[in-house]
Amino acid sequence: MELISVALPNYNGGLFLSEAINSILKQTYSEFELIIVDDASVDNSVEIIESFEDKRIKLIKLKKNGGIVNALNTAINESKGGIIARMDSDDISHPERFEKCMNVFFQNPEVGVVGTWMETFGRDKQLWKYHDTNEKLKQELWFGSPIPHPASMFRVSVLREANIQYESDFPHMEDYLFFYNLSKFTSFYIVPEVLFNYRLHQSNITGLNRSSFQKRLIEIQSYILVDSRTFVPNRRFSEILYQVSAGNILHHSPSILLNWLRQFKMVVDNDDLQPVLNEKWKRMLYKIVDLRPFKGFVLAFRSGFLNFLFIKYFLTRVLGIKP
Repeated sequence: MELISVALPNYNGGLFLSEAINSILKQTYSEFELIIVDDASVDNSVEIIESFEDKRIKLIKLKKNGGIVNALNTAINESKGGIIARMDSDDISHPERFEKCMNVFFQNPEVGVVGTWMETFGRDKQLWKYHDTNEKLKQELWFGSPIPHPASMFRVSVLREANIQYESDFPHMEDYLFFYNLSKFTSFYIVPEVLFNYRLHQSNITGLNRSSFQKRLIEIQSYILVDSRTFVPNRRFSEILYQVSAGNILHHSPSILLNWLRQFKMVVDNDDLQPVLNEKWKRMLYKIVDLRPFKGFVLAFRSGFLNFLFIKYFLTRVLGIKP
């Protein structure tokens, strides 16, 4: 059995830490080391970690808080396994997560990154599904991170050969840049099954305010456009790309949106992108119809998305009947 190195960064995560650790210790795939990097916590985290008497746990105590990027790179540099498995101090891995993901690695040597579906819990309960092919997962990179970072696993050999590590250029979006860099060297895979529970709570690190999140997402999307296509987007192009990613394009006229769509297709010029882009565009059209029916109808007609199902949905909204 190949050794898995679990990278678990922790900062003041004592409230949920025991539950997270226990979910790893209960894995059906038992050949792993659990590397917990405590980022100078000031709560009872270290006491909780040291209360576990399992030789597979390796605690690294940092004297100074350096942030999640430093903690993750520290864990990877200290790892002995051929596969890195991500884990956070407030989430839960299902018992068969490692086993089912390792089966993918064993059977598909070209795959370097594996993720799973996730279900949220805590503040809200949602099922988060992801694309089912390597091509769609990589096309999703134009719009956001395609792999659920807390539920991801990846080959150490790809990191070493491509000289890839986590970078702090885009705070709170280190996973997006990390997966973009990996996409140039390996294939992605999603196990179409919920094998991970992601906790939603007030102190989640991803809980940035809306304006900060928008700014940082625009910055990294612009970086990817420049890096991959030598295309320097203007502010309007970047803002609409962000709103397409977020599923909200209410603030622009149909003409502006259609011009953006044509420009985006010219820039990317990739037929494989069509299913992913069409899916996002369709989802937005339905959302627009919910709020501004006639604008949604015009935009659907002019972008070629006016079909029987859309017309039926449009009429139900105009007539005030729920579909």
